[in-house]
Amino acid sequence: MAKKAVITILGTIGGKIDKITGRFIYNSEIKPSLYYSTTLEEFQNKIKDINMFPILISTYGTKGYSIIPIYTKAAYEIQKEVLKNKGFPEEEINKIFSQGYLIENENDFSQIFSIIDDAIYSYARVIIDITHGFRHFPVLMIIDAIMHNIKNSKKIEKVLFAKEKKKPSLDKGGEYEIINLFDYLDLANLSFIIKNFKENFTISKNIEIRNPIFKELKRTLNEFSWDIMALSIRNCKEKSYPALIEAIENIKNRSEIYLLKRDLQDLEDYIISLFSTFESLPEYESYIYLAKEFNKKNYLLQSITIINEAKLIYLREKIKEISEDVYKYIEEIQAKIEAYGEWEPSGRLNYYELHKEIKDLYFKSIEYRKGKKIDCEKLAKNNYLIQNTEIIKQIIEKIEPRSSFTKYLLSDLRNNLAHANINIKTIENVKHSISSEIATLENFINDDIPRINI
Repeated sequence: MAKKAVITILGTIGGKIDKITGRFIYNSEIKPSLYYSTTLEEFQNKIKDINMFPILISTYGTKGYSIIPIYTKAAYEIQKEVLKNKGFPEEEINKIFSQGYLIENENDFSQIFSIIDDAIYSYARVIIDITHGFRHFPVLMIIDAIMHNIKNSKKIEKVLFAKEKKKPSLDKGGEYEIINLFDYLDLANLSFIIKNFKENFTISKNIEIRNPIFKELKRTLNEFSWDIMALSIRNCKEKSYPALIEAIENIKNRSEIYLLKRDLQDLEDYIISLFSTFESLPEYESYIYLAKEFNKKNYLLQSITIINEAKLIYLREKIKEISEDVYKYIEEIQAKIEAYGEWEPSGRLNYYELHKEIKDLYFKSIEYRKGKKIDCEKLAKNNYLIQNTEIIKQIIEKIEPRSSFTKYLLSDLRNNLAHANINIKTIENVKHSISSEIATLENFINDDIPRINI
């Protein structure tokens, strides 16, 4: 069975100085306070006690949890008396403190942090109590809990804190509501996820979110990440992008997530900027925009793959300018691809096949301009998509190739990267090459190359 523990920082709970010994001792005049919870089942029944320490022992000690106190010498003296007064056997008290941690110097932050980290690290499942920690102790505990929660989101079960509802007085104890601060660890994880996603388009597998309000956002971020990293642009546009924007909209104004509202808004603005280009710009320019983003994030193969696709989309759109007939013919093929795609039985009704045939016709037009006779009927029979002889004839005769664009279409940068970068270029060399590829295509677009003879 996995080891479980309740780790609690002990306080001195209003102790006093013994006039004879000068030691900090238990103050027997302190009245018990009322402890309860409206959200945690184990504390539904109101409990009267001096502080949280005996309550934690009684509540979790019988459920397989080791009780691990972290204490100073003064806290040890006082809390030992608390347990004695509650009737805990000496043997049990000694056992509890022997498995705990003594802080010898309360101003030694490094030692305290190391102790807290060792305590949390030593157990598979941990409940943390920071109710009685003073000054910097709870802060260090929370920092370490956040670190552990990012590495292993299943380790920290709860972060308990008894929130004062009624202040204790000299003749009467106070009232405290026991709450679980774990949602703040969830927020820390979510903050890390959002920042990391914006920088890398990815989410760490080991980071979990428990709050159902936050979980839906993580799920949609994951799906968007899978689509965009797989270059499934169509799925992004139609499914994961709108789902992600909806998930952000659904939670960004909720009080539980107020601390991350600005981060969520930045993320939403960024994602919208990526995909709004598909509505406002030609498709090939949207692909150029994505290629630049991938290059910035050092996803070099994705970047060059996207820019290669942008080249062919640009060529396809140029060819559609030849005539109304060519435009309608290619549009009809695209409509079929959009309607059937990968579900078409042959597996060839897709943009890869269309772009391959268009690229082939571009190179046939080069041969045609060099005086070679082109058998358009044979091409029509061999093609799977572009099978109209007259359309093929128009494409070959109307394109005005340029040697610079031809060379650009033959670029082998992607092939290099896909085969383990066999030319041994540094990442900066490759990034520069991709930037040059992008800039070259933008220049062709601006100069309207290749020309179309109409």
